[in-house]
Amino acid sequence: MRQAFTLIELLVVVAIVVILIGVLIPALSHTREAARRSVCASNLHAIGEGCAAYASSWNDRLPQAGKNTSLIYWYWDVTLETGDLLVNATANATRNDPTSARRLLYCPSNSAQNNNDLWNFPTAANPRIRVIGYGWLGIRPGVTPLNNIAISARAFPPLVYRTKWQDGPAPSLSELAFDAIISQNGQYTDIVGGSSQLHHTTSHLSWSQPAGANTLYCDGHVDWKKWAGPSASTAMPAAGGGVPPTFWVINP
Repeated sequence: MRQAFTLIELLVVVAIVVILIGVLIPALSHTREAARRSVCASNLHAIGEGCAAYASSWNDRLPQAGKNTSLIYWYWDVTLETGDLLVNATANATRNDPTSARRLLYCPSNSAQNNNDLWNFPTAANPRIRVIGYGWLGIRPGVTPLNNIAISARAFPPLVYRTKWQDGPAPSLSELAFDAIISQNGQYTDIVGGSSQLHHTTSHLSWSQPAGANTLYCDGHVDWKKWAGPSASTAMPAAGGGVPPTFWVINP
C-alpha cells in the first residue's frame, strides 16, 4: 500500500498552488478596486446631492466662504467654512450622520487622505483650511494662489471655478469635483508637499500609473473616465513652495 507522496508529486502540487495564487491575487485586487471605484462614485454623487440641496436654499449658489483663501494652494484645499458646509449639506441631503459624513469627501482608493492632520490643516490647534480628497472647482473667493485657472486649460467647456450649482455652459460636461490624479517630477505615486512634507498619491492606480478618475459634473451625474495619458487630459499646476504637483483633469 502506498504511504506517501513522492517528492516530485509534492513539487507539482506546490507549483499548481503557486500558479493559482498568481492568478487569483490580481483578480481579487481588481475586484477590490472595482468596489472602491463604485464607492467613490457614490461619494461624489452624495456630494452632488448635498450641493443641489444647498443650492436650492441659497439662490443656486455652491457652498463657499471667504476666510483664509490665501492658504489655498492645491485643488483639494478648501476653507474651513466650505469644508464644513460641504459636510453638513451632504449629510443632510443623504440623511447621514455629520460626524461620519466627512468620509464622503475622500476617495476610498486613497483612504489615507482622510485623516485629522489634513482635515485640520496645518495643525489641530490652529486649523486654517480643510484638505479633502477630491479636486474642487467651487468658487474660491478673495485672494488665493489658485484664484484663476491657468490659461493653458482646455477651451470648452472651460475649466473655471463655479459660483453656482448649474452656472455656465454645458453643465453635463463641466466638472465640479474630480478624483485626484496628481504628478510630481514625472511620477504619480509619491507626491510630497505641505509644511509637514506629507506624502500623497493618485487615487486610482494601475501599478504606478493612473487608471482613471470619477468626476462629478454640474448637472449632478458622476462618470468614470479612463486615463489615456497627459495628452488626453488638462494639466492644472498647483501652487506653493518647492516643486508643487500638477493635478490632471481627463478631457471629455
